[in-house]
Amino acid sequence: MRKKVISNELILDTAAEIIMQLDIEHCNMRSISKELGVAVGTLYNYYKSRNQLLTDLFERSWTLTLERLWNIKKLEIPFEEKMIKLIEKVYEDINNRGGLGCELMKINKYAIVDIKNGPFQKFAESMLSIFYEVNVENYNNLGIVYKEKELMLFTRCFFAFVNESIGSKEKLTPEEIELMISKLFTV
Repeated sequence: MRKKVISNELILDTAAEIIMQLDIEHCNMRSISKELGVAVGTLYNYYKSRNQLLTDLFERSWTLTLERLWNIKKLEIPFEEKMIKLIEKVYEDINNRGGLGCELMKINKYAIVDIKNGPFQKFAESMLSIFYEVNVENYNNLGIVYKEKELMLFTRCFFAFVNESIGSKEKLTPEEIELMISKLFTV
């Protein structure tokens, strides 16, 4: 009997599919192995634990999100429109993860976007850099000397939004997103 060939990518794709079709609670080593048609033990050759698998899936999904954000940053569109696109993309991608961030927060007992202590510091720093650069570009385009304090306050408000989105099981309505965005612009 031939062994089925699997890879880390195939395992992560399968885990993401289970999360999207069912939910995060149904994404475990047993359900992934069943979907792949391999023994549960086979998965442990690739991942030591469900936590490690979910962490890798989370990192992969944030890497894709950051690529999308950098592409939006490069667009030649007005500042507010760019900020809205960036915020909506972050929120959309968080929701598409089906509670993955929330599950990791439960497992690890801390906020994922905590820049100083979180396990995903590089993602938080990259996202901070994107939003910071977009704001600096806007100030420069307007001929205004940007104030570091204001820029950091805006960024902190945005991170509070991201952290709340990750930790929430309920999706925001389009009206709530619009309200959140308008509040960010009044900081």
